[in-house]
Amino acid sequence: FSGKGYFGTMNSIRTVYNTLRERGADFHGEFYIPEKWNHAGFPDYTRSAERPGEIRVNPYRFYADTIEKCFLRAGGSPPSVPQKPLTQSAVYGMMPRFYAAWPNGADGKTRPGTFLRCMALLPLVRRLGADILYLLPVFQVGEKYRKGDLGSVYSIRDIYRLDDHLHDPLLDGMDVRVEFRAFVEACHALGMRVMLDFVFRTVARDSELIYDHPDWFYWIRADREPEFH
Repeated sequence: FSGKGYFGTMNSIRTVYNTLRERGADFHGEFYIPEKWNHAGFPDYTRSAERPGEIRVNPYRFYADTIEKCFLRAGGSPPSVPQKPLTQSAVYGMMPRFYAAWPNGADGKTRPGTFLRCMALLPLVRRLGADILYLLPVFQVGEKYRKGDLGSVYSIRDIYRLDDHLHDPLLDGMDVRVEFRAFVEACHALGMRVMLDFVFRTVARDSELIYDHPDWFYWIRADREPEFH
C-alpha cells in the first residue's frame, strides 16, 4: 500500500481513538503491559511487586494516549511514503498475533496480539530504522484440524477475509477491517510502507477454494500417507 488513495487519510485511526476514549471511564479491572511498551510516556500507571518489569494501566486510556501522541498530534493526513527501492530499505517482519502477545490479565493467561496492540508498538519498529513492515499472513485461518488453539497463519481458509483473532476485545463491535485500516494508516504516518504475505502454496483443509476449485488441489489417499515423501 502506497499511502495514497484508500489509505491516504487518518479516518480509521481516529475512529479507533474515539472509541477508546469513549470507553475508558468504564474500565475497572487489571491490565498489565511490559514497561518498555510505554515508549510514549503514558503517565497514569501503577506497579505491582508481583509483576516486575510491568506496569498496570487502564488499557483504553493507554492505547488512546499512545495513538494521540504518536499518530494524531501532528494532525491532517499522513505524509507521502517514500517509494525507495527494496535494496535501499530496511524490512521488518511481523506476525501480529505473536508480536504483541502478553499475559495482560491477573489470571496470567497470554492474550494474542491484535492490530491495535501492534499499532501502539510501531514507533519501536520505526526506531530500528525499518521503513517497510512485512506482515506475515493476516487472513482467516481454518477451523478444522488446527495446530494449537489458534491454528497456523499459513493454514488459510479465506484469502479475502481478515483473521478475526486480530480484532481487539477493547474495540468490540468494530469491524476488524477498520482496525486493519487504522494499523496501515499508522504505518504510513511513520513513513513505513506495508507488505502483505499472500500464501498460495498451502491452504487450510477447510479452505473456501476447495469447494469451487477442487482441481487446484493435490490429494493424497489417507491410507497411502505413510508412503508419501
